[in-house]
Amino acid sequence: QAELATKLGVRDKTLAAWEEDLAEPRGNRLQMLAGMLNVSLRWLMTGIGDDPLEPGTAPAMVLPARMALADIARIRSDLTKLVAELDRVEGRLGELLVTEAAEA
Repeated sequence: QAELATKLGVRDKTLAAWEEDLAEPRGNRLQMLAGMLNVSLRWLMTGIGDDPLEPGTAPAMVLPARMALADIARIRSDLTKLVAELDRVEGRLGELLVTEAAEA
């Protein structure tokens, strides 16, 4: 991780924050990261698109790997929807608490 951070020109803490979804990299850093990982920018951001399988991957591994990538993309999509729903519910709860406090 330290080597990757150095190549990207960022601190280890910054890279760790990206991985933990505590911060988002700028576009130029995303493009650099995609190049270093040999994946498309679209795949890096969404898990959709050109898969990162190495040329020459054994045929027996291709189907399971593609299935795993499809699962990852589906789970990422589901997670995004759940986070949005959680944000909405949290917002409603905040509004209810403010209203209740004002009425008390």
